[in-house]
Amino acid sequence: MTRRLAAVSVLVAAALAAVLLHPPGAKGEDAGAKHVLCTFWPEYVFALNVADGVEGVRLDILIPPAGGSPHEYQLSPADLEKAARADLIIANGYLEPFMERLVRAFPKTPVVRTADSVALIPNEGTDEHTARRLRWNPHTWLSVLNAICETDAIRAALTRVYPAGARRFLENAAAYQRRLLELRGEMLEASFSFRRRKIVTFHNAYAYMARELGLEVTAVIMEVAGKAPSPARVAEIIERIRRSGGAAVFAEPQFPDRVAKLIAEQTGMKTWVLDPGVTTPPTKDAYEKVMRANLRSLSEALGKR
Repeated sequence: MTRRLAAVSVLVAAALAAVLLHPPGAKGEDAGAKHVLCTFWPEYVFALNVADGVEGVRLDILIPPAGGSPHEYQLSPADLEKAARADLIIANGYLEPFMERLVRAFPKTPVVRTADSVALIPNEGTDEHTARRLRWNPHTWLSVLNAICETDAIRAALTRVYPAGARRFLENAAAYQRRLLELRGEMLEASFSFRRRKIVTFHNAYAYMARELGLEVTAVIMEVAGKAPSPARVAEIIERIRRSGGAAVFAEPQFPDRVAKLIAEQTGMKTWVLDPGVTTPPTKDAYEKVMRANLRSLSEALGKR
């Protein structure tokens, strides 16, 4: 309890320093612009598309692609400085471990939790998932339909904080959503011809993608983000794959693939890659590129009828 109180005290002190260093209205060259802080990759990519060309909005990202896993990210004083300048925070709302503390530090800053705009999937299994923020699987953006819904949530939030950009936000969101609908059509069409439907994923990031494409996640290698599976867990997954008649095994570019390759070798399978995208450079077309690469990987792994 003492350690927790000390940590909270440090956070509050840093937040206060950030406010004193950057009080409302003291924004230098960007005076008059609305500062929008996105917590990590998907929120930033979606917001880039919605706010494209709107001069009155300045976007920033809290966890850059090189910043490590959002699951374990710890706020720095520089992050709090960014948050102090923000007129809006765009977050997933369930994946970020720091969100409750950030809201407490800046209670007057509006926050949009994009995951609240979609139908959530419950988490199951480990003690970590009993925590409030992990009752629901937070990897919502890996369904294209969810991405479309989250884009609209971002458009609505941007419109509330900067009404002058409402028309452009609406036009941009509509154009981006048309591209996402095209992407979703490609993924659904390809999934109809998959010969196999069972997949083993490296961590529990692909439940929404599986639901959308009619796939079955038969096992997850790393149940708790950042924690290597035990030998007993690896043996259990190998036996499960053998009993189920085989499943495609997927590693991730963000994590070592040694365990995934071991499981694949022991079950006579190959290893493919699925990418949640969080380490990809966040350009306007980054989400589409990542999802099309995932589709190619799924198509190769699952085959055609």
